[in-house]
Order: sequence, then structure tokens, then C-alpha cells
Amino acid sequence: MSTRKKSKRRGGKKRKVNTRLLTIVALVGIMLAGVVGGLVYLKIKGGVARNMAAAEALLAEGNHVKALRSVGKVLYSESGNQDGHRLRIAILQDMVPDTPERARQLYREYLTAIGQHARFTPTDEALAIRAIDELWLAAMAGNVEGLWSALEATAGRMRSRFQPGVPAYNRATFLLG
Repeated sequence: MSTRKKSKRRGGKKRKVNTRLLTIVALVGIMLAGVVGGLVYLKIKGGVARNMAAAEALLAEGNHVKALRSVGKVLYSESGNQDGHRLRIAILQDMVPDTPERARQLYREYLTAIGQHARFTPTDEALAIRAIDELWLAAMAGNVEGLWSALEATAGRMRSRFQPGVPAYNRATFLLG
């Protein structure tokens, strides 16, 4: 009898990868990602209609700040939403400021809203003329450098967007000098 110990072999059997379990886990992961993606898509798309309805209801109640917040969510998710731009302008026109500082702030927001609406509606000539005219009136009345530069940028966009001879192109060319 030998007193010598038998050496144990490490890793004597090779372990097999359980491919069925890996396949099931992968399929469950893919299905879960599809469900979560679908829910996110529905929340985003459903949120636009819900936020528009909420903004209109809040405007009817006279709660302008919350209405602006709701329509802002719409424009954040769909920046080209024409109804959202129109509602934002309507809300800003309906607001009554309580201080001169708040009036200046609201007027600048109004000018920004008109400019953005004109930017996201490239074929509406009347809206482009309205944006240029509002900026020109504000720049003339306030004589603020920021308004003049905004007018110059808007007029430049209008010249590049419309054909020569069209009233919006002519007005933009006149304002640019």
C-alpha cells in the first residue's frame, strides 16, 4: 500500500454553457426592451395631445403660467407643432403684466414666440412679414441692440427663404439695407 495521495484533477469535466437558458434570457430582455420602448413612445405621442388640451383648458381658466408650461412641453417634444406655436402666442397676448419689468419680459417672450413660429413655418409669407414687422417696431421703440441683431438675423433668413419679388423678400431686403 502506498501512502502516496492521489492528486485531484482540477477541471476534470468541462462545463457546458446552458444555451437554452441564455436564449430565454435574451428573448425576455428583447421583449422587455420592446415593451418599454413602446410605452415611452406612447407617452411622448400621447403627451402632446394631453398637454395641448391641458394648455387650452388652463388658458380658458385664466391660468396663463401653467398654460405656458404645458404648451412649452408640447413644443419641446414637437418643435414644429403649428397649433402649439399659435396657442403659445395666444397665451402671451392674453396675459396682463402687473409691472413694467414683467411687461418687457412678456413682450420679449412674445417676439421670440413669433420668430420661432415663423422659423418653423417656412412657407407662410404673412407670418414672416408679421415677425419682421414686430421685430422692427420693437427695435425702433426700444432701441435695444439685441433687437436689432434679431431683426437682422430674421430678415436674413427671410431673404434666403423667399424668392425675389415676393413681399416678404422685398421687406427683408429693405430692412437689411
